[in-house]
Amino acid sequence: MMTVPTLNPDNFPAPVISKELVENALTALLKFSQKQKEVSSKSDLLSDEAENISLNFGLAKVLVPNGGKGTNGKPINISLPHPMHKVLSEDTDSNLENVEICLIVKGDSKEKLQDLIDRFPSHLSCIKKVLTLDSLRKKYPEFKHRRELYQRFDLFLVDDRILPMVGKALGKIFFKSGNKMGSPPIPISVTNPNKLPFLVSQVLSSSFFTIPAGTCVGVR
Repeated sequence: MMTVPTLNPDNFPAPVISKELVENALTALLKFSQKQKEVSSKSDLLSDEAENISLNFGLAKVLVPNGGKGTNGKPINISLPHPMHKVLSEDTDSNLENVEICLIVKGDSKEKLQDLIDRFPSHLSCIKKVLTLDSLRKKYPEFKHRRELYQRFDLFLVDDRILPMVGKALGKIFFKSGNKMGSPPIPISVTNPNKLPFLVSQVLSSSFFTIPAGTCVGVR
């Protein structure tokens, strides 16, 4: 379990970055982005596309979780009031991105989950494949096969009961490289299948980051 040092806020100065400063910076960034679109010859082609921004946090060493040694790569979610991706299939905002998800589960869960996906297409049509751990091992035994799987989907959700075994079967490429959502495989609980629509909506309404071995954290 990750341990975080106990800190007394009274021992630290007031935050240097104020809300006003952040708002001013974002306003300037948006103006710059709009200007770049106006002068670009491709502005008409790009006008309806969403833009992604990565925010980097520099942490004081005393505030770095786990003493700066990193964690096991388990992603941490930040709920967003304005999602970057389509949460429901009928979302009409053209700026929202469609996401194709691969769900990796224990063999005895696949049939129930596939039935649930068929019954709730509005919430779960983004799950394009339900893959069991046994199938993962048999169908994707070599690196080239796993790389092809990695490139097919934007996000991988994993039954949290088999996360360690899935990590070994997938390999480092799934944890080192940033995919469309900028996140390694995300563990979810599927022991109660009826919660799956809620969990998927929660994932698509979030951004993710992992605690690094250092003081710099990047969040999409």
